[in-house]
Amino acid sequence: MSVGTCAIEGLYTILCRDKDTAAGGLTPSETVLHASGFYRHFGDRIDILPGDGIDRKVQIVYEGTSKWTNISSGSSGTTRMRTFQVVVRVGYFSGDHVDETMMIIADDEQEMVKEIAFSTNWPTGCSSGCVNGYVPKTSTVKRLDDTRYVLEITLDVQVTG
Repeated sequence: MSVGTCAIEGLYTILCRDKDTAAGGLTPSETVLHASGFYRHFGDRIDILPGDGIDRKVQIVYEGTSKWTNISSGSSGTTRMRTFQVVVRVGYFSGDHVDETMMIIADDEQEMVKEIAFSTNWPTGCSSGCVNGYVPKTSTVKRLDDTRYVLEITLDVQVTG
């Protein structure tokens, strides 16, 4: 798999449980009001998921490359580091617990960013390069309606290859 695909799949592996076995991924500290784990969403944008179907669903959106940097040059060619952006989107269903949900989103964000930043969690063995880092840049919470919210965390992803 290409290094870009490997980097994005690596983020899903860090954050999300396996859809069939529910193993792996980040275990949230609060699981009474919200889903017991984060799950990858396949298909359209999570914004269209109704009601509690959006709860802790994760979608990673590729936003493009911001920079190419030559880091070495030799007889085998030039090695470049590429920095591209992704937005990690996580859905939440608050029901009638909006205040509690906002606090849970804040806690979830902190835990997600911490796990993403640990280099021991980064993928290895990418066939066409190497993941050199995930750098959290910004985050925002978007209100979709009275009961649904999406946390968006923008990351720089640094790869070589």
